[in-house]
Amino acid sequence: MDRVQFGARLSSIRNRNGVSVALLAAVSGIPEETIFAIENGMEDISESQLESISSFLNVSPLTLLGIPIQNQEPALETRFRTQGLSQPEIREALNFAHAFLNQIDELKNLQSLD
Repeated sequence: MDRVQFGARLSSIRNRNGVSVALLAAVSGIPEETIFAIENGMEDISESQLESISSFLNVSPLTLLGIPIQNQEPALETRFRTQGLSQPEIREALNFAHAFLNQIDELKNLQSLD
């Protein structure tokens, strides 16, 4: 991914979360100048910076990198099975997770309309 695309994505996600560059810098320990340079495509982001920023913004590093996150359902099903859940319990848990994530997406869309 090129720097400009990454920087635009980071800036968009940061703004959508209502986080200023100053706050992100204070929490992540990354200087404001560096965040500005990353967001404007003038500097690459390091792995540790990516982890710190994604953790604070509560997004996957893959999301910041623009890499689609694969469907997690098979991994969840396996995890539920190893925990001893029955097939109906697994289906109920997955349906709940889908509904919950859809509600989060709807809230994000409503916030972006403000």
